[in-house]
Amino acid sequence: MKVTRTEGLVVWFLPLLTASCVLFDSGPPIGDRLPEVQCEDLQSQRRSTSEIETPCILFFYNPSCRPCKNVLAGLHPYFEQAKGPLPSLYLLVKGDWKNGLTTSQSKGFPVLAISHQAWHSVFQINRTPVLLFYQTQRKLLQKQVGWRPAFIQKRILDRFVAENRRTAVQSSSNDCNSVQEHSHDTNSLR
Repeated sequence: MKVTRTEGLVVWFLPLLTASCVLFDSGPPIGDRLPEVQCEDLQSQRRSTSEIETPCILFFYNPSCRPCKNVLAGLHPYFEQAKGPLPSLYLLVKGDWKNGLTTSQSKGFPVLAISHQAWHSVFQINRTPVLLFYQTQRKLLQKQVGWRPAFIQKRILDRFVAENRRTAVQSSSNDCNSVQEHSHDTNSLR
């Protein structure tokens, strides 16, 4: 079989392309539940991810990462100007990155420091910035790896907020239906 020059390039680039997809994907698979991990806040109080209210956004943040700072700068006005209920946003940092991080640097968002092992093995984070969007059922709905321009970031957040509102409305209507069915059954027993 004769290998032409272009076929040779495909042979060389295919493994590189496959490897880059694996290396640049970061975070758990979509649909995974929010794992329970022990952490600390900025005041060194012990916390757990089980205390995090959902829907929420977990932002894996490195204080010395310029793209992380750009994402945070874009998120802050979105949360300041939004109307209606929004998901909680938490900055997750590696334990040693917490030192020297102030509330003003975190734009007032809660900061949780997790262990190096939890960062890599539990959450599977291999680069920053990474945002994980967990819905009310504590399942990962979507994730964002890397920096996005502000208008794209806003679309991602709008879509997540809308999806959670839709889920909440469906959930409350299902609860109302079950209450009506239950009260109907009770009345029929009289």
